[in-house]
Amino acid sequence: MNTVDNSITFVCTANMCRSPIAEFIFRREAAGWLAELGFAVEVISRGTHALPGDNRCVVASQRFEISDPGVSDLFRGEDPLTQGLVLTMEQMHMAHLVKSFPKLRTRIYTLPQAVEILEKIYDGVVDGSLFVSPDPEQPVSFFAPPLPDAIDARWNWLMNELDANRGLIAKTNSILTSGDFDIGDAHVPDGPTHELSLDLIEENVVSLSALLQKILNFRTVSELSVS
Repeated sequence: MNTVDNSITFVCTANMCRSPIAEFIFRREAAGWLAELGFAVEVISRGTHALPGDNRCVVASQRFEISDPGVSDLFRGEDPLTQGLVLTMEQMHMAHLVKSFPKLRTRIYTLPQAVEILEKIYDGVVDGSLFVSPDPEQPVSFFAPPLPDAIDARWNWLMNELDANRGLIAKTNSILTSGDFDIGDAHVPDGPTHELSLDLIEENVVSLSALLQKILNFRTVSELSVS
């Protein structure tokens, strides 16, 4: 099993509005349970076309009562902090990163896409279906290996399962969208309102944190894992 760094990078275009807000919300939501779990995850945000040093979006900062203006930074594939889970706001960001940094392709998703895949993985862990092939004739590779007990190994297991299950999710179930995997940019002429964009980010990041907590903290491994 490949080693995956314990990091989450949120990515948008300019790293001024969507991705830094996603970073802020995840830190807010996950700080407590990560500390209780004793698991360190580096959380950052970057932009595909960011101008380093630009300030955070004023509207987004006011919405979440953030006084720190923050500064934007460009996504760099060689950065040690971008080697873990990479979550983009739009499919065009994902396509750009996959083309620019193909070695990271198995770790890059849109944020809503990753949430839907994690939901499927969690449901499969709970009912055991993730570990049992629906067809006895299928090879072992068609279902998941046992869920590890060690937290670092479990994180790596989860990163591999995200990639293994990405093709099984075609749309998001969010009531705020038409089902696609994009969280649009409020700063472009035909983009969504800030309210909708920020609502989508908060909805998805809160779900992301909750699902990661449930999977990383799952305790009845021996009852569900099949060797």
